[in-house]
Amino acid sequence: MGADPSPTFSPHHPRGILLAMPADAMRTTLTRPEPLRPLLVRLVGLLLSLGLVLWLGWRLHAALATYPGLSPTVWGAADKTYGVTAALHDLSAVEVERELEHIARLGLAWLRLPFPWAQIEAQRGQFDWARWDALVQAAARHNLRILALLDTTPAWARPPESPLHTPPTELSDFGAFAQALAQRYGAQIDAYQVWDEPNLSAHWGERYVEPRQYARLLREAAIAIRTVDAEATILTAALAPTLEQGPLNLNEMDFLEQLYRANAAQWFDAVAAQPYGFRAPPEEAPAPQRLNFARIVLLRRVMERHGDHTKAVWITGFGWSALPADWEGALSPWPSVSAEEQARYTAEAVAWARAHWPWLGPMCFPAWNAQLLAPPDPRRGLALVDGERALPPLIGW
Repeated sequence: MGADPSPTFSPHHPRGILLAMPADAMRTTLTRPEPLRPLLVRLVGLLLSLGLVLWLGWRLHAALATYPGLSPTVWGAADKTYGVTAALHDLSAVEVERELEHIARLGLAWLRLPFPWAQIEAQRGQFDWARWDALVQAAARHNLRILALLDTTPAWARPPESPLHTPPTELSDFGAFAQALAQRYGAQIDAYQVWDEPNLSAHWGERYVEPRQYARLLREAAIAIRTVDAEATILTAALAPTLEQGPLNLNEMDFLEQLYRANAAQWFDAVAAQPYGFRAPPEEAPAPQRLNFARIVLLRRVMERHGDHTKAVWITGFGWSALPADWEGALSPWPSVSAEEQARYTAEAVAWARAHWPWLGPMCFPAWNAQLLAPPDPRRGLALVDGERALPPLIGW
């Protein structure tokens, strides 16, 4: 009886199925070309991956076409530079040059520059850009990046007898201004902040604050700006620190929470914050009923609860006020510390923020030169410089 040529499998033999194969069958098995099936599987996988990429690209394109305010990119926290707010539009050309040269000499990278709608378009459709043209050009000469602050409303665009910081009656009027500004300066402006402190009644027409109405204003500006400046970085309004729960003033965490509930996340790339230190040292822990520098962490937690981990928080104003003991000007909302405490706390705050908050973007000081502010203005206590004198820890950073 001849040997059975069919192969057998032995799981205990190191060569398994080849155990009982004839020699010629073994040679055929060892030299057989690789089957086509695995290649086809890989090819199908590649085609599916390519199809998915194309589909996602089409969906993103469709989303951007439907919602032009939706940013195709996210502004991260890689920018660890510093800046300062400086309203310089009432200065002469010589004075502007002197101040900007000083700002650049201190190593600051950002100029948070107000573009007050009420002054630029005092009459509907008639724009007065001359002073801002000069400022934008001068900032470029000193390699300063511009964070444009858009706020105030001209009399023709708000209710009669209403304050300067009343939101416009027609949102489209504000959108038209924002678009005109971006069309003129889009190549020179790096970021836009839409309004300032809308969580305070004083910056919302001396009436109840309205997070959802602010969300509509933000949307209007974002769409208008990105129509002509597709790569624009949009910041929320800087939210003022307050412990109040409304209706006139609303703490910044609740205000931001309501922005997210109004689906406003698609209209901003970063959150603007103002973590003033008041009298507390910078390392004091955050708490809802405590005003201090670390309070910014509570804002960040709101962002994270809504899955907004990839957006940065920008500081548009922080610090400690150091008014003289005999101060006779307007009542300051920031309690004073000594000049020595101000210098020490500022240095410690910068070091703490850079060491512990990886989600933090640029840090801007709230006021530039005390000598440019009116004598009764309490912001003098927050000024970064007083003439040629600067906070000691900031020189040469």
